Amino acid sequence: MTGLRKRVTVGFLSIVCLLFFSGMVSFLELSHLSRDTGEILKANKRNIELAKEMLDAAHEQNIALIRLSVFGDRSCDSLCRKSMERLENTLLVAQSEALEKSFLDSLAFATTELRLVTDNYLAFGAPPVPTRRRPCGPIRWAAGGTAKSTRPFTAVLRPPSRVI
Repeated sequence: MTGLRKRVTVGFLSIVCLLFFSGMVSFLELSHLSRDTGEILKANKRNIELAKEMLDAAHEQNIALIRLSVFGDRSCDSLCRKSMERLENTLLVAQSEALEKSFLDSLAFATTELRLVTDNYLAFGAPPVPTRRRPCGPIRWAAGGTAKSTRPFTAVLRPPSRVI
């Protein structure tokens, strides 16, 4: 009987030791997982802050361009330039902190295009807006049944729309 009791006791203690070491390994892995999760959340918070900064800068520039183009308020030139620089600086910070820089390529391309459009608009201004609009002329029917309008055609240049 002593041999059987000894075997059961050794088996029970080995299971207890196995469970203890398994619990310790689980505890260590959970602490590593907790630390990694904290780092991920910290990086996500920083990314959200950078994205908010870029959106705020783009919004400020939009407001400045609307005031400039619609109301003719030339005092918004400096606000437009400052917000564009703020947007570019925030993008540079995001690119320097990013692990995978290729994710920001489309955003950098769109920012460059926005810079070109903004600089061209600020340099050359908007086309003059007529103070009195001509009434639209009647539609005249040309030979062959096609419609022809007497209204002058004006091309509007818009930046290409892209999904980022």
